[in-house]
Amino acid sequence: MGLFFLLLFLSISSSLLPFCASQGIIAPGKYISANQTIISASGNFALGFFSLRNSTPRYYLGIWYNKIQKKNVVWVANRESPADSLGTFALGVDGNLVILDATRKTVWSSNVKLADSAINKTTGMLMDNGNLVLRRDEAILWQSFDHPSDTFLPGMRLGYNRKTGQRRQLTSWTDAEDPQPGMFSFGIGTTGGPQFYIWRDNDPYSRSDVYSNSVSYAKLSKLRPFAYYLTINLKGDDIYVTYSASENSAILRVTLVPDGRIELLLWQEINNDWLSLWQWPSTYCEFYAQCSPFSSCDPKGSQDHCKCLPGFQPKVQQEWDMRNWTGGTCVRQKALRCDKDDGFLKLVNMKLPDHSYILGNMSAHDCESRCLRNCSCTAYAYLNTSEGISGKCLNWYGDLMDLVQDFVGSDLYIRLHDRDLVENVKKSAKFTRKKTHPIIIAVAAVSIGLLGVLCGYFIWRKSCGKQGSFCIFPSHIHTPYKDNAC
Repeated sequence: MGLFFLLLFLSISSSLLPFCASQGIIAPGKYISANQTIISASGNFALGFFSLRNSTPRYYLGIWYNKIQKKNVVWVANRESPADSLGTFALGVDGNLVILDATRKTVWSSNVKLADSAINKTTGMLMDNGNLVLRRDEAILWQSFDHPSDTFLPGMRLGYNRKTGQRRQLTSWTDAEDPQPGMFSFGIGTTGGPQFYIWRDNDPYSRSDVYSNSVSYAKLSKLRPFAYYLTINLKGDDIYVTYSASENSAILRVTLVPDGRIELLLWQEINNDWLSLWQWPSTYCEFYAQCSPFSSCDPKGSQDHCKCLPGFQPKVQQEWDMRNWTGGTCVRQKALRCDKDDGFLKLVNMKLPDHSYILGNMSAHDCESRCLRNCSCTAYAYLNTSEGISGKCLNWYGDLMDLVQDFVGSDLYIRLHDRDLVENVKKSAKFTRKKTHPIIIAVAAVSIGLLGVLCGYFIWRKSCGKQGSFCIFPSHIHTPYKDNAC
């Protein structure tokens, strides 16, 4: 009779785990091992152990799509500490989510410091959006969304917190069969203006434009009647990006693949495969700093991808002719003097350079003046915001890196010598000049003489009287200072 009750107890105990796991919950005293899984409430995601390399098996705890036949793992708990043998996943004696190997050694832990009163009151839960959480009652103490692997899921946030320094970024797998951290990572840079980076061994590999304020993008899919939305939030201490789809049944994921590309993928049931909707980087100019400092990358260039900025020329023409654009440096045609002869050349539709400095919200006039007063300032940009009248002022000091022209970007004002500007300005570019002192204007007018006055009068009647242009410059050159107009 005793043996009968023992077998009955074991049978009941073993049936409790699958029932609990089917609700996506792991409670105190429960665990999973081997081929057992935890399934989210609506069955969207599964959590369990997996191994990819049969020659030297290593075991990981991961999350994957439960309703898709292909096991596409979207998160790995112990990617930095794979187990040599199958273990268990449970709540530890300290209340944390833990992975134990066959010897009962802790391989991985959620590593949350809990009060003694909370240790026996925590539960783990796999949510329907793919987020694994550790919580007490309704309070979330830890979540996998704060510790991404290589996949960015809808509802997840990537970015960083300026106060705590916490960063959420993707890290690629080593290769398709090894989930250990690879050489590429993706996230939002923590210095300068907010922008996306792909890093290769912590060095920039690709970079987006600079964002001035919170924005949202929507794009319609040509394959299915739904849209996907990308939102960049720059408010408060949290700077992050998130995305979603208008149709809940659309299965989307953003993955940083081992070769360094970011892909937006859509699951197609009819083909039983993932379709790539978008990849980055995919063109020459999308890779970081393909051209030397003070040059821009032309995405439409068939052979000559790089061009020195107006007012600059190759330091060694032979290297430039050999298309050695990264080693062939562009140098100024005329040196700056940091005086009244310095001005700004306006370049339109530019991807702004790397290493920007945000000076805060101010007027366009003040933004230009701040750059002029600093002899080390080589360029500025004024970005409009949706939060009031003033816009954000960005300055650059030293080399201008990673510029792209014909870009859906912003206006960039680069600092050049006045005479250099007059000689090199293009029709598509505009120039703003430092405000000239009235005494200098008077002395110059007297020295020019009667002939100069008469010429100036006719020029004023013909050009400035109609256009309000700055008299001594061609009509396509512009100054924001109306009090200096003729």
